[in-house]
Amino acid sequence: MQSVLLKSKSETSRLKKGKNCALGKEGEDFSVDYLLRKGYKIIHRNFRLQKREIDIIGLIGNELVFFEVKTRGGVFSGFPEESVNETKICRLLEVAERYMELYPSPDEFRLDVISLVKTKKGFRLTHFKDIEIS
Repeated sequence: MQSVLLKSKSETSRLKKGKNCALGKEGEDFSVDYLLRKGYKIIHRNFRLQKREIDIIGLIGNELVFFEVKTRGGVFSGFPEESVNETKICRLLEVAERYMELYPSPDEFRLDVISLVKTKKGFRLTHFKDIEIS
């Protein structure tokens, strides 16, 4: 007789969340390397304001850039950037404005999204610059 290990929904969810967190961190690390190669200076990572967070804050020239990084293990559930909706953009802008109140910042800023899809060879990265609410 073969035994089968059954997992509860909460345990399965917890394991999946841990795996997603590891993939997300890997994606953020990959994004930082990409940005450094492109000439950005990284100022903060994972800047938190209450329950909200901006993944990466960088500087290019005299422009402050707030990055939202979305990483997926595949596109079976949609492209990563599709999860950055109007509500998410508004929340990111709120955190960005508060950041600029707390820290000396240039007048110019923008919000970018970095979309990463894990492939067998690494990541496929797409950089969306100056995201706005449509």
